Amino acid sequence: MRSDIQPFLPARALTLPSQELPRGVASFFGGHLLRLLRQCPNLAQQLGTIQSYDLDFRTEAKPDTAMLWKTALARELNAQQRNDRNNEVQAREAFREDAACFWLVAMFDQRFHLTAERRGKILPRIAKVIVDYGPEFANYSSSKGSRWYLQYYFMFAPFFGIPKADLKSILSGEVCDQFSQSAQASNLENLRGNFKGAHDARVKGAN
Repeated sequence: MRSDIQPFLPARALTLPSQELPRGVASFFGGHLLRLLRQCPNLAQQLGTIQSYDLDFRTEAKPDTAMLWKTALARELNAQQRNDRNNEVQAREAFREDAACFWLVAMFDQRFHLTAERRGKILPRIAKVIVDYGPEFANYSSSKGSRWYLQYYFMFAPFFGIPKADLKSILSGEVCDQFSQSAQASNLENLRGNFKGAHDARVKGAN
């Protein structure tokens, strides 16, 4: 935000006559909006009590693990319907995994500027890591209320599922160095071993 505007926002600007506002503030608010806001005598006080808010994407409820839901499905659906439903659930998860892969590579590209060739090479590798390690990323992410790939400090976790040598050959040493020096990478580096350990334990338990 411009330096001649920021110190006056939001409360102080509402108490100043328009001729005393620094250049740009009046146009920033709009004269009509300022007049409306100044009609609220307690607005400045109310603004001071407003806390910051982070927009988040909440996941839908997952009733599949609830006994009541399982009982209802078994009672209301026949075998073919249950099979069709399971296929739809699997297709939905596959779609979301594909979307997450493109989203992560797009965000990585926005930050580190990959070439089209490098984007093409990294996409299938990221997709495989998401399929293999998705449950671990979900369990270790900082928020249980939003998908792990929408969390700033966690979204690049799949890049740590690719061996360093392979990652360097795909992205170039310069890009890898820039990534390794980022706050996101330093936050995830400590979890690299945890991902593999939890993944191996889950796979072993399933066999």
